[in-house]
Amino acid sequence: MTPPPSPSAAPVLTSHEGGRTVVLRGHRPEDAQGCLEQCQDPLTQRWTTVPVPYTREMAEDFVGRVMPAGWADGSEWGFVVEVDGRYAGSASLRPEGSDRAEVAYAAHPWVRGTGAVEQALRVLLDWGFEQQGLRTVVWWAERGNWASRKTAWRLGFEVDGSLRAWLPQRGELHDAWVGTLRSTDPRRPRTRWLEVPTLEADGLLLRPWRDTDVARVVEACSDPESQRWLGQLPAPYTDRDARAWLEDVTERLATGGAVNWAVVDPAE
Repeated sequence: MTPPPSPSAAPVLTSHEGGRTVVLRGHRPEDAQGCLEQCQDPLTQRWTTVPVPYTREMAEDFVGRVMPAGWADGSEWGFVVEVDGRYAGSASLRPEGSDRAEVAYAAHPWVRGTGAVEQALRVLLDWGFEQQGLRTVVWWAERGNWASRKTAWRLGFEVDGSLRAWLPQRGELHDAWVGTLRSTDPRRPRTRWLEVPTLEADGLLLRPWRDTDVARVVEACSDPESQRWLGQLPAPYTDRDARAWLEDVTERLATGGAVNWAVVDPAE
């Protein structure tokens, strides 16, 4: 089947779900303020390649020139995500030839955790597969970006592996995760993602691990008795070792392998 010609301007895609209306549309000059807020957000700057510092002029150039140019030359099908009439982020498909494209997305802080970006991406993927003849979409994220990975997991992407020193960001190369979704794949998780419940009894609290636990993990694993009885612990045990262990704990959750709790004093 011959795929349809690439559009030269963004169509309007709409989803009504759970009492919420999500619209994907082309960028407009008035989107510069929402784009500025999104790109000045610390999490956006941590996990994406937006320039730092990010200025109003950059936002105006992005919505007024960069995104329309992507539609004009076919290099990027970029949309604003609008939720109930409010700017909520951006989502794109970047054609790579041979019926392939990369998906990219970023959320404005106000909409994170609501499921609206996932809803928008489902509409975008349907459009890419059904209207643009895509057969495979690839997802990339810097290793450690669990929010992006969980969104991709919900959409049915299979995490195919990781690559060392692959994604460029401000002059450095970062380790990456990569996953793929084919047009024939079901749009649902392929594996279980285990949740860690919070438990409390007998003066102890069992809760999910946090990034702020790194110092205590280092302290515990540097203790002579821990070094003696826990096997091949690195010596000295560093922040990097603790972060690698916490990432492994999360990886086991993400692949349905095992649940692991932090045991803490409820007063902490």
